[in-house]
Amino acid sequence: MNQLIFPAINLAILVGFIVYKAKPGFYAFIKKRHEEVFEGLNRSKVQAQTVAQRKKEIEAKIKNLDAEKAQIAAEWKQREVDQSRSIKEGSLRVVTQMRQEFEQNKKALELTLLEESLRSFRRNVVAQAEMKIKQALNPALHGKINQEFIKEASVT
Repeated sequence: MNQLIFPAINLAILVGFIVYKAKPGFYAFIKKRHEEVFEGLNRSKVQAQTVAQRKKEIEAKIKNLDAEKAQIAAEWKQREVDQSRSIKEGSLRVVTQMRQEFEQNKKALELTLLEESLRSFRRNVVAQAEMKIKQALNPALHGKINQEFIKEASVT
């Protein structure tokens, strides 16, 4: 038994010395590792909360998906109605403008035709008057009467 006690005491002293010398480094290592694990747990808790919040948002969106789909469909339908109304109003404005321009052009054309017919009428009247004057002044047709008339007209 004596042979067992001294090596055990030597072993205990050796282990005690090693622990004494290694204790500050080992303690720092354990403390650092404890802090890293604790920070990792805190990050995991924050991530878990974020994920849980995101999950709630996604579930709420999934529940609200039909209503959102109906709202989008209603918005598109309203846009289509607004666009068709806008196109119809624009077309009516264009047609109204075209009608006004047509009426203006029609009036201008009527005035032009009226002026042209008046000019033509004047030309015809003048031509007829010239022809009657030529006939009236033709000595071969009326002889002395025309010559006397010409004399009287030229004197006065």
